[in-house]
Amino acid sequence: MAPLDRRIPPKKLTLSVAQQPCFAAGGEIYFVLSEGHHKFLYTVAPHQIAPRKTSHEPSDAFTRISPNGDWWLSGYEAETSTARPTTGGPPIRICSSCSAGWGPGGKFLYIRFRKPGEIAGGKTIVIGLPAGKELPMLPPGGPKSAENIKGVNVVAEIDMTGKTDFAPGPDPSIYAYSRMTVQRNLFRIPLQ
Repeated sequence: MAPLDRRIPPKKLTLSVAQQPCFAAGGEIYFVLSEGHHKFLYTVAPHQIAPRKTSHEPSDAFTRISPNGDWWLSGYEAETSTARPTTGGPPIRICSSCSAGWGPGGKFLYIRFRKPGEIAGGKTIVIGLPAGKELPMLPPGGPKSAENIKGVNVVAEIDMTGKTDFAPGPDPSIYAYSRMTVQRNLFRIPLQ
C-alpha cells in the first residue's frame, strides 16, 4: 500500500497472498487470506504491521466490506447475499438471487435482482439507510425480488436492461455500468 503521490515507499501488508482488498473507515483494509482449503477475513489498520483475523468463520464468498467496517457481505453474483458482523454474531440475509453493496459514503444500500444465469438485466433497488445504520430493517429471510421490497426506504429503482457491471456513485442518480452486446451471424450451409 502506498499513496499515489509516491511521497513514501509502498508498505507490504502481509507476507501471505492476500486477495480482494477493501477499504473501510479510517483507512482500515480488509482482505482474505487462504488457510488450507478456506479463506478467512483479515484486517490491518494504516499503521499496523501484523494483520489480524476478524472472524474464525470461513469467508470463501467474501464480496465487500461496509463503509464503517462493521459488516462484510458474502455471496457471489445472483446468489443469496448475506451480511455478517466483522466481530462475529448471527448473519443477516439481505436477499436471494441478488447481489448487494454500499455506495460511497454508506448512505445507500444497492440491491440488484436478476434471474438465475442472467448476466445483464434485472433491477437495482436503492435503499436509503437510517443515520448511523449500515443495514435497513429487512423482512425475515430478505426480499425475494425487486417487487417484494416493502417497508424500507426505497429511494430509486434502476432498470439494468443491457447493463452488466454496476458501480454506484455518491448518490443514486450517479452510477457507472458496463454494457455488453452480442452479435452473431447465422448461415445455412447445405451439406452434401
